[in-house]
Amino acid sequence: MQSPLKIQWKSVKIFKGPSERSYVMIKPDGVQRGLVGEIISRFEKKGFTLIGLKLYTCSTELAKEHYKDLSSKPFFPKLVEYITSGPVVCLALKGPGVVASARKLIGATNPLQAEPGTIRGMLCMEVIALKMVSVRLRCGSRKMKYVNGSRL
Repeated sequence: MQSPLKIQWKSVKIFKGPSERSYVMIKPDGVQRGLVGEIISRFEKKGFTLIGLKLYTCSTELAKEHYKDLSSKPFFPKLVEYITSGPVVCLALKGPGVVASARKLIGATNPLQAEPGTIRGMLCMEVIALKMVSVRLRCGSRKMKYVNGSRL
């Protein structure tokens, strides 16, 4: 009797270039509406690796620190109130070109200007100050700490 066919798998690197990391936050409306899996799936289908994931309720202090670059904007108090109104999902993604690709996948901040097929174009309902379902992309190690445990 012959032995069963043996299959050998070989890992092949499809993308060239340095791997980047990016932080993405799924805000309270996205969590409440059950969109977390769909949003993560879009990044995974694009070929990015999910390297960190946390469900977290932000304190007011952390929200103010996270959005300090927007503190001079008139919508800042409502943004802090909104982001602390329920749990968010913090994602850390890795892959070549993840920063630029994530921006394209997420789409324009205003859902009325977001391209069809983008996360905001397909899933968002209102502008951020009015509790829009959105995903906030942040680059670099400054925001990655929210996922890797040093802040959460």
